[in-house]
Amino acid sequence: MKLSKLSIALLTAIASPAILAKTVISPIVVTANNTEQTTHSVTANITIITAEDIQNRQHKTLGDALQTVPGLFIRSSGGLGTTTSINMRGLDGKNILILKNGIILNEPMGLSGANLNHIFLSDVERIEIIKGPQSGTWGADAVAGVINIITTQAQKTAMASFEAGSFGYKKLATSIGAGNDKVNFIVDFSEISTDGFSAIKTYQGSTTAHESDTFNQTDIAFNMNITPAAGHKIQTFIKNTTATTNFDSTWPSANPDATDTGSFDSTLKSLSYHFHQDRLQTKVFINKTDIERKSGFSTFLSSVEQYGASAQYSYLADQFFSLSVSEKTLQDEKSNNGYTNTGFAASNTNQFFNKNLIFTQSLRKDRYNRFDDNLTGKIGAKGYLSEQIFMAANYGTGYRAPNLSESEHSTLKPESTEGFDASFGAYGFELTYFKTETKDQIKYISGWPITVYRNLAGITTAEGIEASYQFYIDAINSDFNINYTVQTVKDRNNQWLARQPETMANFAIDNYSINNIRLGMNAQYVGTNYDKANQGGAQIGEYFVVDLTANYSFSQHLSIYGRVENLFNKDYTNAVAGYQGTTITPSHTYNRGGTQLFIGVRGEL
Repeated sequence: MKLSKLSIALLTAIASPAILAKTVISPIVVTANNTEQTTHSVTANITIITAEDIQNRQHKTLGDALQTVPGLFIRSSGGLGTTTSINMRGLDGKNILILKNGIILNEPMGLSGANLNHIFLSDVERIEIIKGPQSGTWGADAVAGVINIITTQAQKTAMASFEAGSFGYKKLATSIGAGNDKVNFIVDFSEISTDGFSAIKTYQGSTTAHESDTFNQTDIAFNMNITPAAGHKIQTFIKNTTATTNFDSTWPSANPDATDTGSFDSTLKSLSYHFHQDRLQTKVFINKTDIERKSGFSTFLSSVEQYGASAQYSYLADQFFSLSVSEKTLQDEKSNNGYTNTGFAASNTNQFFNKNLIFTQSLRKDRYNRFDDNLTGKIGAKGYLSEQIFMAANYGTGYRAPNLSESEHSTLKPESTEGFDASFGAYGFELTYFKTETKDQIKYISGWPITVYRNLAGITTAEGIEASYQFYIDAINSDFNINYTVQTVKDRNNQWLARQPETMANFAIDNYSINNIRLGMNAQYVGTNYDKANQGGAQIGEYFVVDLTANYSFSQHLSIYGRVENLFNKDYTNAVAGYQGTTITPSHTYNRGGTQLFIGVRGEL
């Protein structure tokens, strides 16, 4: 992989010494090895987006938050509620396992993994992102990595916020919780609506020249903990999401004035029992995901039911071993199409020399009633030269069985992936090299007269470098976050895959110089990016977008905030909706809405 002069210059710039690097206490995470551990003991690449990050930068959706993470690229087919896709290190959303409190969000009948366009963040405590093959712990779909959304835990609290903005946007969100040492709960509610703008517009045409595509979504969630005795906990989580979306048709040709309507209804349910005593932690759980999605005249009804158990035992100081077993059933509720997967996993973590040298190993056996059984694993090592300097390396294998939409019309083999990454970190700076190779990658070939998928011959390779730098300048009381990614994503013939940007960068600054006021700026750059394979079709990259945010706190209980999206009114797109004949010039592109303004108020006890 060759680096451009711009790539080298940016990598050099963000590697320059920081004026001041912050020391952060290592938080507890649950996604790295499906067990509680500190980030210090995690060898894999991990990013944590906290509730404070979400609130300060005013992220609305999961896609908004993830696009600030190196190695991740988000694209959408219009405004709020329209289909949103994600790529992680060159692999698409079907290769990324997305969870909420450990409940699977990936839709069995979906084409893009989880429905990111319906994942809003009002009830989120943190988002844990683990990059690299994680099938050795989590099984199928965890090929590129795992994203686990942890919701606000049951507690005594009360919060309400209201936002309004461009294109008739309105959002109301509330949380209320109560309890004691034995029983506590929290209820989260949010409602979002917008008059919207046309999901499709003519190429380089006006944002508002066509009919508006409206969107409405309501979320309600209930989380309760019962602690009958010391070391014992029963936890239940239920969440329902209902939404309606207007969108514009692209078949048989792009139509920005279409009045197509879609709807989405999902219910997440989880019940678990936890036991913790001395060196032993155990968990027994049952999870259920039900999704009904309508798009025009098509209705998709699917479910994922999973149950299992896990146990972690610290057999020596700073050394722990875990075992888990689970069974998962994916079902198309409108037909007999479905399959069952049973997984057995074991992982081990060793920490030596006062936790400065860490080794992790995981192994998982998966059995399928429709596909060949599979064995996956991962190993990792991490060494700290000092509290602020470390080196890490990870190798893992991944396995993805065809989802129900893919297998409905085609006879396919599961995908298999090998991935490696190596990282160096020092004083807030981190540099990572990654490479993944995927065999039998499943790709969409055509949709007429029937939908067809095929396994690509040979090996698909994604290779790149991620760099990030976080630092604080005391003189101006500001936090800075910079990250940069350069990558190549090619098939066995050394040809680029479609819609894979060559470079991506983010720059964010949060300033606290004025009492009770936080001012923020986030800038995103996307480099060369082609709409079709082999760098064909329209060149839809090379754009730079700037957002501004502000927050003023009257007290610890009341604040107002606002943001400006796309400050310089850039006419950019990350996907083409239609072409003019056989030329590379688009006839229509997906609309980004231009400059937009939002303001809100938040109160909490």
